[in-house]
Amino acid sequence: MSWRKVDCGISRENFKFRTRPICIKGVAYWATRNVTFDGSSILAVDLADETSHHIGVPEEFKALGVLEKDNYLSIIEDGPIGQDREEVRVWVLKDLCRGG
Repeated sequence: MSWRKVDCGISRENFKFRTRPICIKGVAYWATRNVTFDGSSILAVDLADETSHHIGVPEEFKALGVLEKDNYLSIIEDGPIGQDREEVRVWVLKDLCRGG
């Protein structure tokens, strides 16, 4: 048995990982924060073809977590509930190529 390094073109200079990964249908997902433009996104790494890309999230999501719901990538806003918001928001992404 041996290990090999997979180069998916991910730079840790611009992104901070905010969650542990989840895996749905062979794709690993992390919630990330882009330190360059101070925005959230999801990093997706396809383990079959060893490629990566970022998935945008709604702009109003400042703090988020990733989860799986019925084999679909989902995000949950996990920040503090303030005066302008009294509910937890969960969004499901059903039109992702391999995720749905």
